[in-house]
Amino acid sequence: MKALFIVYLLFLGLFYYINQTNNAKSYKHKPVWAQLIYYQLKVKHNHLAITSFHTAAVTGYKFKTPTRLKKVLRSLHLEHLATPSGLHLSILTSWLFPFLSKPLRIISLLPIFNLLNFYSLKRIAFYKLGQNIFPKMNRLHLFSVVMFIDFFWGSGQSSPYSFLYGFLFLGSIIATIHKSPLSSHYIPFSLLGAQCLVAFASGSSVYLIGFFFGLVLTSLFSLIFPVLVLDVLLLKLPLEFSFNLSSWLLLKWWHMALFGQKIAYYFESYQISLLVVLAIFMVLMKFNKTAGLLILLNCHSIFNAPTSHRLVEFKQRPTDLVKIVRTRWGYKTWHKQKGRCHHRHRPVGIEIKCNF
Repeated sequence: MKALFIVYLLFLGLFYYINQTNNAKSYKHKPVWAQLIYYQLKVKHNHLAITSFHTAAVTGYKFKTPTRLKKVLRSLHLEHLATPSGLHLSILTSWLFPFLSKPLRIISLLPIFNLLNFYSLKRIAFYKLGQNIFPKMNRLHLFSVVMFIDFFWGSGQSSPYSFLYGFLFLGSIIATIHKSPLSSHYIPFSLLGAQCLVAFASGSSVYLIGFFFGLVLTSLFSLIFPVLVLDVLLLKLPLEFSFNLSSWLLLKWWHMALFGQKIAYYFESYQISLLVVLAIFMVLMKFNKTAGLLILLNCHSIFNAPTSHRLVEFKQRPTDLVKIVRTRWGYKTWHKQKGRCHHRHRPVGIEIKCNF
């Protein structure tokens, strides 16, 4: 718990430091080979969301990402699946390394360092390289060395937010299991705490049920991701049976994601306040009663108001209505100006989003 406490605390400090000092907006150029892969997959999948997701998960480049795909991934906290990350590399190595000797494992990791960008892949490749060269080294110590080097001579300078999220989520896993592999059943809760910190620092919210459903989908994705990579590598070969199988698996995974989105929206999202963050640290310090008291205080309606005061308006319904429809969360109204408004009930006030 002490190591996890330090990881969480360092993340908050680094996030606010980088957020104040980093104002540059980066543009990711889409190379021709990635565009060719996208259009070839588009012909075979004949499904815009699946094509965009398949291309992004394998190549790291997003093409014509539909809004629905963004909403599904956001509601289940699966945005990390839409770009090659350390998770993707870990999936591939878990499938390949049991069949390779130690020298072959090291050799297979070296080409990753020649890739342009893909900082998360390089970070995990460096970590796994250290595991194979120094197999008896403590995981937490190895993680500290890797992140120290990455901060000063890697993604910490060229892509600070990639470093931040990699440090938080990878650090949360390693800090949980660095003493005993048996403590791996605490990983979902340490990742949930990390997600809450991200939501607090960035001003977003957490879909609690969607997060746990997303963990299930992540596990299922790890089974089909090697097949997705193989499809891209063999894209020009007439292997319709193999592609049809992977396309069917990806389509079933997508339907499960749509179902998970409905569940996540049904239970709504939760705004992470400072009291929740303090409660997380209290749990790590084993002050469970204090943490429970903070959670109870957070349940008061004053702490559940929308973060932006501009969204809270105390006023009557518009009078120039053409149609009004009751929804699960509030109601929708259509106006004479051909505009549509979404009115979502909140514990304090009404959140109104007008599409004029």
